Amino acid sequence: MNLWQEVFQDLINRGLSRVFVFVTDNFSGLNKLLKKFFPLSDHQLFFVPFARNLRNQLSPKVSKKAIAIWKRIKMAYDYDEGSKLYDELLSLVEDNKADYAKYLKKYKENYLNFLKYPEDIRKYVYTTNIVESINSGLERMKYDVGGYFGFMKTIEINLFVQLINLNDSWLTKPILF
Repeated sequence: MNLWQEVFQDLINRGLSRVFVFVTDNFSGLNKLLKKFFPLSDHQLFFVPFARNLRNQLSPKVSKKAIAIWKRIKMAYDYDEGSKLYDELLSLVEDNKADYAKYLKKYKENYLNFLKYPEDIRKYVYTTNIVESINSGLERMKYDVGGYFGFMKTIEINLFVQLINLNDSWLTKPILF
């Protein structure tokens, strides 16, 4: 964490004074450091690991319900609606894996901060990492075909589709506020 402390201090020393939102993985101790250096900033955690962990931590039947709730959260009108849905998700997880529900409860705000922003930019506030975006698409495709890719050719085709989608969206259409 000393590295992050130095990075944040350097940014402040060079004039950075206000950051609306940091979008990161859940690195140990980072949340605490962000609150220390940028107390008015939001800290949004990536969606892809969240959904992946729901699938890995829960049985297939329960994870399917949890992912359905998570999709509704991502489409929520505002933070309050998302918060109610997240509580519904926590209840489902708690009934099946109490220790994991406790972990998710601790990071509730970090997973819902994107809902504080205008709807037009929310989809951009869940990952800034192109690799995570590609992985997310591959995870969806893998799930859609039954949970695994049976042939190497299937993986290659799906990866190609992801790269075309990436080129058509992220690289050619700037985010306008």
